[in-house]
Amino acid sequence: MRNRLTIMLCLMTVWMFCACGSMSPADVSLQTADTAALVPAEENPGTATGTDVSKALQLTEENFDFRRYADEHADIKAAYGYDRTLLFQHLQNHGILEGRSWHSTDPAVEEIIMGYDAAAKEELIRALVGDAREEGAKEESLILPEVTGAEALRDAEIDFVRYAKEYPEAAKACGENEEALAAYYWEKGLCAGHLVHSRNAAKEEILAGDDAVARAELLKLYRNPYVLGGAPKEWQREDFSEEEEKRISSFYGKTLLTGDSIMQGYQRVCAAAQDPFLLSFQFLASHGYTLELALKEHGDGYHPVYRGERMALWDCVPLMESDTLLCFLGGGDLSVGRTVEETAQMYETLLKKIGAVQPDLHIILLSMTYVYEGVDREILSSARIAATNEVLYRMAGENGWGFIDVSYALSDGKGNLTPEYSLDQQTHYVPEAYAVWTRCIKSYALREAG
Repeated sequence: MRNRLTIMLCLMTVWMFCACGSMSPADVSLQTADTAALVPAEENPGTATGTDVSKALQLTEENFDFRRYADEHADIKAAYGYDRTLLFQHLQNHGILEGRSWHSTDPAVEEIIMGYDAAAKEELIRALVGDAREEGAKEESLILPEVTGAEALRDAEIDFVRYAKEYPEAAKACGENEEALAAYYWEKGLCAGHLVHSRNAAKEEILAGDDAVARAELLKLYRNPYVLGGAPKEWQREDFSEEEEKRISSFYGKTLLTGDSIMQGYQRVCAAAQDPFLLSFQFLASHGYTLELALKEHGDGYHPVYRGERMALWDCVPLMESDTLLCFLGGGDLSVGRTVEETAQMYETLLKKIGAVQPDLHIILLSMTYVYEGVDREILSSARIAATNEVLYRMAGENGWGFIDVSYALSDGKGNLTPEYSLDQQTHYVPEAYAVWTRCIKSYALREAG
């Protein structure tokens, strides 16, 4: 009898110790999440605000949506299948630092992951990986395009005598000095949208013609950063003051970004970032996403996934309570042979459908970016991309949408993607290139907000 009593007491002691003193962080977080609603508010200070609640919530192996993590990352699924433990370990050791998308089966945790609260998101991430991101962080230097200057205009044989007659402000500043007029056109005329003509009959036919791609091909050797995206001093900036960061965050509000695999690359960079501004972004991006696919109806198998369901953008945006929408689409449509005009028309149709359900949405287009020099992709060429960007730029202005030019900032100054930024020697680029996107996005806000 004494032995039986001793055994019972030991078992009770072990049970109490496991229940109270040696619970894992995962068990504690689960208990907190599951019982928070049962505890009176005065006894559970974590219910006071959304930020306080997030402190009590963690992503654990138990509430980690491991199946979705595997399904969204084919390489990980091939290595680990649906092994929950190995997938969670991968997320902690590699996935977070690589910027992989991840989700939770706990609605409260998922709300933080899919929300715009950067501070709450940061708490979840820090609980998973600690200071590993800080240890691996490094500054990447900006690779500037090799802008040659006004002398590149010689190739077009521009008629600067005619230019001076058509633009009195240029004649007033430079007289009839062709070298001075060339510099004026390079520094101010292109930015102001001045039209020029060529003394060469064949080149004049292209400049005055309706073939946007041919015109872009002719102009690409002396295209400069003033055309669509503002002065280079803006996107060359590496640091922004605290006051400027506040203005930038205020300008964008709750920002949703949508696009194809190139946008997915930016999603990874932002997910692994320490910048609160980038952590506040939400994404609806999908590999191979095109305007044609984006225009398909709700539930189609090609739309990005939101809360476990494939939804059309015009249905998702209101649910996500977004203030601002940044779009990067169209490359996939050009690559299947659509014309510049057809691609722009589809883009306009899509954005108007989204704007119709949320009229106060701030819509901004990100320009398409050039392809690697020498890529034998006649359909998706840098010239066709440049021509499309110019059409999109005008379309955005006509509809009251914003436009951020990231094409030239990533170019080699000759109308191609800078080799050092290229990932696959085709269309995609390395993570460091997305620092240019961030500079352009932030600089745009400061320029527009005044």
